[in-house]
Amino acid sequence: MHEPQAQPSRSALVTLHLDRSNGYLIARAQRLLSRALAVELASTGVAPGQFPLLVLLWQNNDLTASELSAGADLSQPTVARTLDRMERDGLVRRLKGRGDGREVRIRLTRKAHACRAQVTAAGVEIGTRAMFGFAPEDKRRLSALLQRLIANLAAPRPLDAARRSGPARRTAK
Repeated sequence: MHEPQAQPSRSALVTLHLDRSNGYLIARAQRLLSRALAVELASTGVAPGQFPLLVLLWQNNDLTASELSAGADLSQPTVARTLDRMERDGLVRRLKGRGDGREVRIRLTRKAHACRAQVTAAGVEIGTRAMFGFAPEDKRRLSALLQRLIANLAAPRPLDAARRSGPARRTAK
């Protein structure tokens, strides 16, 4: 016979409410921003995932995939697939680097330069719509809080750092 399992105490149970979960709300806001940006960008032929790479290349039109990956905080495989699509769509071209023959530099095409104003306007429109009704101080505060949240999540957890460095070593007296 199976013995009945003890029920967890009420204090051990955690009830999640999606409408009060910051993680869920941030993820939902990101999905809605991405959808709205897709609608605004539809006439340009640019996809939301291409947006951050275009912005980085408009700032410096001679970057490697690794530099784009770091600048956009995206994995290298994601950047490689996005660049493949952007090259197929005529937005970027890949050129051999000057020194190392293995290095590949990414440059924008005329088509990418031509759509800059429209793509930038779409990004500004979505940002403005998302922040409608926010006081300037609320916008600054939200930005600061999100930057802190990102820094917290980007930093290794203390336990992870301890595991990587190995057990504490004692020094002989």
